[in-house]
Amino acid sequence: MPLFNVYGPERDVAIARAKIVINIHHYSSNVFEIVRVSYLLANSACVVTEGNPRDPDVQPFLSGLAVTPYEDLVARCRALLADEDARRTMAEAGLAAIRTMPQSKMLMDLMEANAAA
Repeated sequence: MPLFNVYGPERDVAIARAKIVINIHHYSSNVFEIVRVSYLLANSACVVTEGNPRDPDVQPFLSGLAVTPYEDLVARCRALLADEDARRTMAEAGLAAIRTMPQSKMLMDLMEANAAA
């Protein structure tokens, strides 16, 4: 069930109920949506994301994400739907990965990079 403009408790209930949450790029630049995905990982969601595993922005989260080219999203989701243990393991790894990257550090790194530019 796609959700748009849903926030707060209603969104949190939907995330908690979902077996899989899919992240698809909105823009053709294919920039990894870390803000969107970090919230999902912090809430122990099993996330399937469009992308390239060699993307440096994705690298810190690889153990907790199913990173897949767009054309393979359906097959990857079907495989995960059939494997509850894999979904649980991925969600746990995603939570562990996001815990190693506090938002304050990410923001500080971004501000320092911006100041240096």
